Amino acid sequence: MSTVESLEKAVEEVEKVDEFEKLLKRIDTPAGKVPFLKDIWSVFSSKGTKTNVVSVNSCDSFPVDIEICEGLGCQLQLLLSDPASQARWDILTKTLKERKIAEENSSYEWLKGYEKKWVLPRNLILHKKPIEWTTLSELLESKENRVDLLKVEPKNNEEHFLFYSM
Repeated sequence: MSTVESLEKAVEEVEKVDEFEKLLKRIDTPAGKVPFLKDIWSVFSSKGTKTNVVSVNSCDSFPVDIEICEGLGCQLQLLLSDPASQARWDILTKTLKERKIAEENSSYEWLKGYEKKWVLPRNLILHKKPIEWTTLSELLESKENRVDLLKVEPKNNEEHFLFYSM
């Protein structure tokens, strides 16, 4: 392959990436910016509010979960195994329910703006227990076997192994 052909191929690859980038936006999280679909509704519109979303150990990436829930108006099943995640989601759920930041939580910078999000607190279903070697159906204690979107934030080596083996 000549240098010109190589350069043309590289330009084509960059253009493909640019087309893909047009579909994405960046969401600020405590862990940094995370790429996410600009229009999640177009992907899940056939299911809409009946989209079954499960998020595992969402602590640092909670803004992505809120974006999904707000964009689809669907329930979000949160499997939270560590106390930090549980505490953050308790505060966030309270803020969404009251539509304001409670005085005792006003020092949390990460909470700013979430009182204005269009997420129904009843759509956030928190499961607070350690994640064990089991099925998602058992973890969720539900008869629903369908998961349309699974978001995982592994916290330890055992969970990394479990989730990478899926």
